Amino acid sequence: MKKSIRTFLLLFITAIATTSCVKDWTCVCTDGTTTINQVYKNTKLTTAADKCDDREANLRLVVPATNCSIK
Repeated sequence: MKKSIRTFLLLFITAIATTSCVKDWTCVCTDGTTTINQVYKNTKLTTAADKCDDREANLRLVVPATNCSIK
């Protein structure tokens, strides 16, 4: 009985730890003088990070010093 409870708790904790949180994420892009924020609503972190990386790549075509990060 104790073994099955431990197994259940281990699976439960693993499921919670590996589930990405769906919330609002902000992509903050700056070139040293100008800062641009883009909010991704109800999005998983991995999806928001991918979108922010794409945004950074597009902005670097215009201003090569641009850096973006998720907050």
